Amino acid sequence: MKKGLKITYDKEADAMYIYLNERKIKRTKEVSNLVFVDVDSKNQPVGVEILNVSRRLGRSIFGSEKPKQKNIFSSIPIEILSNTPVFA
Repeated sequence: MKKGLKITYDKEADAMYIYLNERKIKRTKEVSNLVFVDVDSKNQPVGVEILNVSRRLGRSIFGSEKPKQKNIFSSIPIEILSNTPVFA
């Protein structure tokens, strides 16, 4: 994986995963009922999973409608997945 953020989005699950680094995941912490953070053995964040993304962040970040304003994801490439579970 390249340096920097990598984001994947699974349309079927309406779930986004934000990869923060390549460290090995030790466990997952629930931040809210729809947001989970994977951490390594030193309790440092490795990635973030967000469920029900289109309802929470708006459909415009996924290209299904024109954005009304610039958003924080406009400069981050988002890999759109289909029929492929991203989160194990």
